[in-house]
Amino acid sequence: MQHTSYYKYSFLLICILFGALALSCERDITLDLDPPESKVVVEGSIETGQPPIILLSRNQPYFGSFDFSDFAGSFERNALVTVSDGEQSVQLDEICYSELSPAEQQLLFGDTSGIPEDFDYCLYTIFDFVPSMLGENGKTYSLQILTEDGTEISASTKIPEPVQIDSTWLVPHTSENYDSMSRVFIEMTDPDTLGNYYRLWTNVNNGPFLPGFGSTFDDAFVNGNKFFFPVDYPYLRTDSIDNGSFGYVEWGDTLGIKLASIDKAAYDWWNVLEYAANSSGPLSSATALKTNIEGGTGVWCGYGVADIVYVPVIGEQ
Repeated sequence: MQHTSYYKYSFLLICILFGALALSCERDITLDLDPPESKVVVEGSIETGQPPIILLSRNQPYFGSFDFSDFAGSFERNALVTVSDGEQSVQLDEICYSELSPAEQQLLFGDTSGIPEDFDYCLYTIFDFVPSMLGENGKTYSLQILTEDGTEISASTKIPEPVQIDSTWLVPHTSENYDSMSRVFIEMTDPDTLGNYYRLWTNVNNGPFLPGFGSTFDDAFVNGNKFFFPVDYPYLRTDSIDNGSFGYVEWGDTLGIKLASIDKAAYDWWNVLEYAANSSGPLSSATALKTNIEGGTGVWCGYGVADIVYVPVIGEQ
């Protein structure tokens, strides 16, 4: 027993000494990183029955500070943006939130009471009551951008044929702590050709449509078959989430579901981007995003959308 105690306390002493040595060797390290190469970031889409919408900005340093004023200053202004469908070419209008009248701001953004005074948001689209170009299923759309400093950017995307949601149903929460919530499930049928890609958004009570934490999926394991899955509640990335109620919707609310078919290039971009966002942390590795933009980075995406499905979340009768 004496030997056991001796070795036990000796081991403890060694641990303490190594711990003290490790602490004494700590020091602050300041990394002087070069700023990243400036690139134009494109986030563009054209959806069935909707005009093209393009956001242009500049990339930002990963370890830099970023606030509302930086956000407003990151937009790429005064660019010449053109979209062509092979039959016509349309130059898009540049629209900035700060340059709209209060009535126009409310028309485009709804309730603006919570928007900070120094907020700004710029995009390129067709700002007409009857847009001269709307997305059509099966068509290919080319994007051409000429920035104010002469940078030329191009991309191409196709709006695939949409796939409809076959049915929806509710599954009530089994815990008495969440006895007024249900999860929404959908069923859909994948076409019998391998290589279909999808993206899904939800909203609640006519709020904004938001993508889930894994909003993209393909048909690698379900080709040509019916399949079903639960859809997510529309969380913001900054929301505090209760793991016990994750994905569930309160009884009395209405969940909107928008399903879009996308091409492989768009799937690659969003799938890798969401994987990187969901895997962020001190031990995560750098991720190379797969862009379909020539002369910049980002994505130009065609969304083939069928009807949006609205599901009233009703409690057990």
